[in-house]
Amino acid sequence: MKRCFRLCRARFFLAFTLTLIGSAYPVLASHPSANPTFTSLPNFSPTAAADHLRAPQLNPPKVDLGRALKDFIPDEPSAETPATEWMLHKTADGAHPDGNEQQLIWLMNRARHDPTAEGIWLATVDDPDIANARSYFSVDLVVLQNEFAGYDSKPPAAFDVRLYEAAKAHSDDLILRDAQDHDGQFDRIQAVGFVFNAARGCVFSYSQNASYGHAAFNIDWGWDEDGMQTGRGHRMAIMSIDGDYTNVGIAAVREADSSTSVGPWVITGNYCNARTSVTDHYNRFLVGTVWTDSNGNSMFDPTEGISGVTVRPDHGTYYAVTSNSGGYAIPLLASGEYQVSFSGSSLPSEIVQGITVGAASVLLDLLVGSSAGEPQALTGSATGISSTSATVHGTVNPDGESTTYYFEYGTTAGYGLQTTGQSVAVDSEVSAAIAGLSPETTYHYRIVATNSYGTARGADKTFTTWPTYESTTEPLITEYYHDILDRGPDTLGLAGWQAAIDRIVALEIDIKEGFIALAKFFFNSEEYINQEKSAQQYVTDLYQTFLNREPDQAGLDYWVGLLAQGLSRNVVLNYFVYSDEFTLYMADQFDSFTSKPECNLVNDLYRGLQGRLPDSEGFNSWVGLMREAMSEGEQAVRNLAHQIAVGFMQSEEYALRDRSDREFLEDLYNGILRRGAQPEEIDGWLVSIHGGMTRSEVLHAFTNSPEFQPRVQQISAASVMP
Repeated sequence: MKRCFRLCRARFFLAFTLTLIGSAYPVLASHPSANPTFTSLPNFSPTAAADHLRAPQLNPPKVDLGRALKDFIPDEPSAETPATEWMLHKTADGAHPDGNEQQLIWLMNRARHDPTAEGIWLATVDDPDIANARSYFSVDLVVLQNEFAGYDSKPPAAFDVRLYEAAKAHSDDLILRDAQDHDGQFDRIQAVGFVFNAARGCVFSYSQNASYGHAAFNIDWGWDEDGMQTGRGHRMAIMSIDGDYTNVGIAAVREADSSTSVGPWVITGNYCNARTSVTDHYNRFLVGTVWTDSNGNSMFDPTEGISGVTVRPDHGTYYAVTSNSGGYAIPLLASGEYQVSFSGSSLPSEIVQGITVGAASVLLDLLVGSSAGEPQALTGSATGISSTSATVHGTVNPDGESTTYYFEYGTTAGYGLQTTGQSVAVDSEVSAAIAGLSPETTYHYRIVATNSYGTARGADKTFTTWPTYESTTEPLITEYYHDILDRGPDTLGLAGWQAAIDRIVALEIDIKEGFIALAKFFFNSEEYINQEKSAQQYVTDLYQTFLNREPDQAGLDYWVGLLAQGLSRNVVLNYFVYSDEFTLYMADQFDSFTSKPECNLVNDLYRGLQGRLPDSEGFNSWVGLMREAMSEGEQAVRNLAHQIAVGFMQSEEYALRDRSDREFLEDLYNGILRRGAQPEEIDGWLVSIHGGMTRSEVLHAFTNSPEFQPRVQQISAASVMP
């Protein structure tokens, strides 16, 4: 058997990593220097990689013609029952996607739906070939999981037979040439008549099987420092991270000829956004797989698809019949509420599922019980964890029978407690709130589903509750309401801010960060803005809020003068919240609370670049990595801080904030340097940005500045508490 995956240099779209050398942009300077120095890092390829361990082709190509998806979404409401079968989701004989190709599609769409779970699966799946590859390439499993935890859920992609034909032709050509490259890949897409706005291509000529190929692409294993390829180009395509890749064609071609080096499977993937102004080109689909989990591993396998099932929305233009491997895709020409029926083939009766359709594709799998009528139950995550409560999640497939589900929970795997039973009749994502828990305690839980055919139990999972303490924040929260909004707190608002501040204290973040978040929220609220306060009134409010005193005349004149020069109100606010006087005032108010420097830094990055308090799950993940970096020294801490900042800056959440260049610079001073900026500092950076300096280069300069170094040293020197 061939057991190989090779690392090769891409023949086009070759990318170099740019590294800022020295301190070309000292952040404290009024005007940054004009000419940064960069060096390119050579691509590394081992001269003699082990014959059985190879990687997907480096630098998978990307084309983006700049057309926005929203410009081409049709919305053609129809009350008619669909009468036209959509034929482009499978070959004419129904043979493709075959079972291996459908598994690649199913794994891709599962990953897009829950990126965090995908990262955990990639890091822990015990398939020996995948585990061997993770070890061989020294994949950093912590980095892997945290990268996926930072991705947003994305819509599924629909199989398109034209993209499959192009992919099949490319895999056949690779076998003929005994090669792994992208030569002619996009030309073949154009040749089959698929017109795209944006496209990415993936190639792996040395896959063991379909799930192995998916892991190779999505881990993106290779010879870079963390065991993964620079840019994660294959992952960008599969997870639809840097483009709306709504259509896919994947060809997994068997090659067992011992005279060739490629094989045993040669996989080509084409991931595209369609030009919807062209006939039979769509970007919004109902997508799914009809299957049975015959081996009970909770994952679609190549022989588990159910063919010949008719999938029909209750209105619209198209319906579909599943391929031999159980897959289907249906263009949806209008948003709204749909009832989707599954009928025929080996289904015991018609099954109807309701869905809500917006601007994007919707994933709707149908998992048919492996024995007649017996339910399926999958335990999900735990969220909303506090010192005494949590919400647990799961998935129930009742297999067409009325099914009751509940969650068992307790301090051991023997459980002993359970939630109130609830009924479902269709596949459902379910949850239950649990209260009355003990602080700082680990709880086991699982979902149980029962119907007349039997009982299914999900896997055991755990969560740990937060510690508790007596909150003393109410008096100061009340003062903030009076100082900023000129009114007393409403009951819900007061309770909400108490809970938020108590939570960050439990995360070992400085308590004053909760009050900074509260103040920024109030000062930027519609309620405050509608008061139309003058610059003098605004500065007076800052003094009263953060320093608990009236302004002296000299101070008032100074800050009002800076506002007149163009400094934004939020930047002036930053000077107050990072002042020594505010720190002393807060220490006097809350001298019993402690915090940790690594927690404060991660929180700074959330506040500066996401504009919010951190969510507990994401925060704990980053802090865990930061504590690992602390044991490795200052450079590791600096590198991780930069990595987190890059991830936040490139996130969809940051993009939605739509920050101007000036606001971006304010975010860096806030999140990286913990201070406001003088007008001339902002102006100096704007000159460089308008001269061509990218935001990534500016961020690199901030995290490598001498001013940031004391924070790095403080964190590196801190002892890590268990």
